Amino acid sequence: MTDSPVYFRETQRFRQPWLWAILIFVSLILFWAALAEAESVFQRVLFGALGLAFLLFFAVLGLRTEVREDGIHLKFFPLHLSERHISANELTGFDAREYRPLAEYGGWGIRRGRNGWAYNVRGTAGVELRYRGKTLLVGTQQPREFIEALDRLGR
Repeated sequence: MTDSPVYFRETQRFRQPWLWAILIFVSLILFWAALAEAESVFQRVLFGALGLAFLLFFAVLGLRTEVREDGIHLKFFPLHLSERHISANELTGFDAREYRPLAEYGGWGIRRGRNGWAYNVRGTAGVELRYRGKTLLVGTQQPREFIEALDRLGR
């Protein structure tokens, strides 16, 4: 991490009630399997731990987006161990746009679609970045602020 000024910072997490209903349901199935189907104490503990780990993974899963004077920094924790960086010099264009996560990218997360990659967590607002002949859509709840920060990069 550099000491350069941060023009924009956003952290998004999976907090949609419908998603958590599904996640809790799946975890309850794992807990039920641990209690009803496991033949040993080790299996019960293992299934129970898997259910808890599944919920914990989604509780900490999040996308951090930053625009600094040296470029764009993205980290989808805990999937990315280090930041993804797009240098300000590599950036050839960007636009805020509405998109359809399911239709265009098959859902949320780190996804590949017909027009390139997407990092998204929720909603339908995003900023499409163009760099090195590639396209990356970054989902955001603050598209105007994201674009204003990108404008400060001098592009």
